[in-house]
Amino acid sequence: MSITIIALTDYDVNNQSPTPTIDKMIKSCKKKGIPFYPIRLGEAFVIDSDVFGKELTIHNYDGEGTVINIPKKDTVCIARGSAILDQNNQALFQSFQEAGVFMVNNYDAMDTASNKFATSIKLKKNGIASPRTSLVTNERSIPIALKEVGDKFPVIVKTIRGSEGIGVMRIESQESLTSVLQGLWKHNAELILQEYVDIDFDIRTIVMNNEILASVKRLASNKGDFRTNKSLGNDTEPYKLSEEEKKFVLKSHKASGLYFSGVDHIIDKDGKPSLLEINGSPGTSSDKFWNYKHNKALSGDTVIDDLIEHLSDKKNWDYAKTTAGVVEWVTIEGMKIKAKFDTGNWTGGIAIDAQDIKEKNGQVTFTFNGKKHKKKVIKVSEVRDGGLDGGHLEDRIYVEMKMSIGNKISQATVFNLDDRSKKQYKVLVNKDWMINNNYNIDSSKKFMLGESKKPLSTFTEMYI
Repeated sequence: MSITIIALTDYDVNNQSPTPTIDKMIKSCKKKGIPFYPIRLGEAFVIDSDVFGKELTIHNYDGEGTVINIPKKDTVCIARGSAILDQNNQALFQSFQEAGVFMVNNYDAMDTASNKFATSIKLKKNGIASPRTSLVTNERSIPIALKEVGDKFPVIVKTIRGSEGIGVMRIESQESLTSVLQGLWKHNAELILQEYVDIDFDIRTIVMNNEILASVKRLASNKGDFRTNKSLGNDTEPYKLSEEEKKFVLKSHKASGLYFSGVDHIIDKDGKPSLLEINGSPGTSSDKFWNYKHNKALSGDTVIDDLIEHLSDKKNWDYAKTTAGVVEWVTIEGMKIKAKFDTGNWTGGIAIDAQDIKEKNGQVTFTFNGKKHKKKVIKVSEVRDGGLDGGHLEDRIYVEMKMSIGNKISQATVFNLDDRSKKQYKVLVNKDWMINNNYNIDSSKKFMLGESKKPLSTFTEMYI
């Protein structure tokens, strides 16, 4: 099965060339014969009508006016860190996700990972050891935040969003802390205060789909800079994780919700792993990683080769899920009506209550929700109509109609025509449709999409 890979990237803003990791992706896809397109953030755009066809049209994808059409269901998009930094980039990111492209990573996980304070809260909630962190928003918050992170200097000040060690400062005194914060707030910076941990190195581990790919030790600078980032010119060397570290890294990765991540941890004074941060757009420019698939030290090129190899098999794709209740409002051909989401139904297509069905010459007329419709017959197929006695087999006519759920834009959807006149719900959404459209069902709620969430206190309420 052929796939296409695209990447949301800002290239290298200084010389308009691919970043090192994007360059590795270009070369890896070329070796494997996989079409690859780096989508230039700030240049590429889509229009709303492009998002909902079978193909996704991307205009000016390369910044030189080129238009490409990609098969949505056979395309994976690798979102680099810059895809989350401003509203225009975020809009393009979300458009691709809404279109049905498989995103690495999905928007919500990427947004949380790029927010250091949100990540800190998520780590704490999941019982993952990490340096103490506090949000600091104004001068009144300084003593409270300082007490929260240990009430001693030095401390670390970080911008909430940032990467490659940029926006990270070590502060040595109360006077410096106040003046630095005041100066940054003047430029509308959003900041956190973090406990300082004196380290000689940290460990970056690349994880993909809950599998550890590679790890590397990043050494602190011998020039007095406490940061360990390779992008700042610091040395690295291959590092083989202990079994305890592997468990810790995978727990942290799973808590992040990311598909592809860089997990950064240290070893604390008690010899235990402690998490520094999780990166949703890890770089691969270190000289050598310890590669777990090949069980030896290899370059970042092999890390990307392993990633592309994994993504080339669609069985490994894990789409972001939308959670719906057992009952939701849907709009079919402009008519708003309640639909039951039935995880035990596999009839194929969505069943709707159709009356006065008349088929002739490949066309079918029927009445749905009091309105007469005429549609082209897609197919006629035998299905089993359920019941306590196991149901019975019957032929159903399939047609295509426009449907939307919640706030989503209406799309062509396949329905089967069923006599549901004696049933509570005139629309029954089946398991196949939920799987194909990446929906999870919360059996304790209804009306979660576009309506206020309503909890179900009794089994009977499911049918009200």
